[in-house]
Amino acid sequence: MEIGIGSRIKHKQFGVGVIVQVKTNAYIITFIESGSKVISRDVENELEIIDATVASEDIVSLHDVERSLAFIIKQYTVSDFGLRKIALSAPAGVLE
Repeated sequence: MEIGIGSRIKHKQFGVGVIVQVKTNAYIITFIESGSKVISRDVENELEIIDATVASEDIVSLHDVERSLAFIIKQYTVSDFGLRKIALSAPAGVLE
């Protein structure tokens, strides 16, 4: 089942929480008693849905977009001779 941001859930170990971010492979859920946790979508069956909201079709977060753009901008700098590529390693989760 596709559950979206704002859905209230109950996890066997962490208790009651609210989904605050949906990623392609995980949910970021803020739990009342244990704070924010990243829960894999592979174990979605362990989540008891208390109150579901409709999942958005766009599952890319603003944070992911900002991080990817920052990586791309840092790869290139402007010099007197045009663009010069700088060798950097990609941050975790950014595909090269």
